[in-house]
Amino acid sequence: MGRRFPLLASCLGCPLKTGAIVSGVYGIVIAIFTLIILLTSDIKIQTIVIDFLPKSVVKIIVAINLLMTILISSLLLAGVFMRKKILMLPWIVLTIMLCIGLIISVIYTTIDFMIHKFYFVSIAVLVIGMLCVCAYMFMWWVTYSYYQKIKEEDNRTPYTRTPYYG
Repeated sequence: MGRRFPLLASCLGCPLKTGAIVSGVYGIVIAIFTLIILLTSDIKIQTIVIDFLPKSVVKIIVAINLLMTILISSLLLAGVFMRKKILMLPWIVLTIMLCIGLIISVIYTTIDFMIHKFYFVSIAVLVIGMLCVCAYMFMWWVTYSYYQKIKEEDNRTPYTRTPYYG
């Protein structure tokens, strides 16, 4: 059998369940906060791939993505509280994809600032961006570990099943 991805036993000393809840709540809070800023300010959003679209269309696309983040984070919370793996899975899949996108975005933005000779800003973007990537990956790892704990527990036979309190 192949080597399995290593799992965490706890989240910074707290149960994995607590870490998964924090991940879901964090996703909702950040998405709502970003949505409010997006809708109440005149910020410029630049995309890497579709930079030919009008500013209003880009804002709508970002707003829809933020609403989907709220929905998927809510599903994660429901899955954690109800111990339903299937409800946790969309968050787990989406988050790993978003981490990859965030890495690409940080690198692209860093290079863009370097090209325009904003060296200090480019280094700050790189450092802060990668710290955010690490935090995001850690939240994913905690939630994935909790998902796997539930999966392992559900796969036990009724005779060997012991409750998991974590």
